Amino acid sequence: MGQQEGKVIHNKTIGDLHKFADSMPAMDFTNDVALKKLADRVVLEITGLGSLDKDLLRDSEDNKSQVMKSATDISNNLDAYVDTI
Repeated sequence: MGQQEGKVIHNKTIGDLHKFADSMPAMDFTNDVALKKLADRVVLEITGLGSLDKDLLRDSEDNKSQVMKSATDISNNLDAYVDTI
């Protein structure tokens, strides 16, 4: 599966996502457990605790597939979370 036109992944993007998800619970003044769990999943499953980079995604179909599956699931869970607030 080749890279799609216009779908470029940068290490900075992955790093920024990790930093955001890692700090997101600190921005939640309600101490919502569900939101913290979603942020923890992003840090763990999407950014590999900060160790995932574009080369690992590009070179491994397994990594890419797992991250895409996790991202879809987290997005669906986030949509469901938003519907509850």
